[in-house]
Amino acid sequence: MSEFIYILENPSFPNVVKIGKTARDVADRVRELSSHTGVPTEFSVVRQYAVENATIAERRVHQRLSEYRVSENREFFKLSPDEAALILEEMLAQNKKPLANTDREDELLFSATQIAITMGKLWPSALAGPLEISHEHAEELIHVLQGRGIINSEHELCSDLMVEHKKRLREQSKKQKMAESAALALAETHYQMIQRVKELLAGLVDPETGEEVEVSFNNNNGNLAVDIRGSEWIKSEAQKRLSVML
Repeated sequence: MSEFIYILENPSFPNVVKIGKTARDVADRVRELSSHTGVPTEFSVVRQYAVENATIAERRVHQRLSEYRVSENREFFKLSPDEAALILEEMLAQNKKPLANTDREDELLFSATQIAITMGKLWPSALAGPLEISHEHAEELIHVLQGRGIINSEHELCSDLMVEHKKRLREQSKKQKMAESAALALAETHYQMIQRVKELLAGLVDPETGEEVEVSFNNNNGNLAVDIRGSEWIKSEAQKRLSVML
C-alpha cells in the first residue's frame, strides 16, 4: 500500500497550505480533517505524491519549508498552492530513489520493533549492529517507527507497547534466575564430585616406583572431566576406585 505526501488548501486560510503525510487514501484524510469542528470550511487536495517512506519525506519537506511555517507544531505554511507544489515536485524528483526491497524492509521493521519492545528505548546504534545496516538506514527505520506510533519523539516505546516491554523484562528476569539457579546447582554437584574423587584417590601411589597419582578437573560443556596422570598401574587402579561412582 502506498504512502502519500499531500498539499491541501482551505478557503478559510488564503495563501496558506497544509502539507502532511498519510498511509491511507488521501481523500479519507481530507474528510477526517474537514470534519473537525474548529475548521469552518472543508479542505481540498491540491497535490498528492506517492512516496516510498512518508515519514522521512515529510520530515525533509517540513525542514525545507521551515521558514514558511505558520506555527512550529502545525503543518500549515504561508505559501500559495502553486508555490508549494513547485517546491515539492522539485524536492521529490531530486530525492527519488529506487524502490527498496519491500520484503526486506518489512523484515527490518519487524526486527526493529522487537528490539524496541525488548529494550524499551531505541537509538540508531542499537539497530545498526544487530540488523547489519548503516547508521543512516537505522535512523530511517526509527523515523518510520515513530510515524507508526511504536516509539515517540524521545525514542521511547509508546505506552501501549510498554506493557509488553515490562512483560518481557519479567520473563527475562525469570529466565536469568532459573539459569543462575541451575548454574549454582551444577557447581555444587561438581564440587561434591571433585571432593569424592579426591577422597577415593587419596594416598594412591605406585608400589614399584613410588609415583603418586596426579588429578586435574575440567568443565567440558557442563560435564565434569577427570584427567588422571601417572603410571599405567596408577591409571588402572584409579579407574577401579572411581568405578563406584558410576
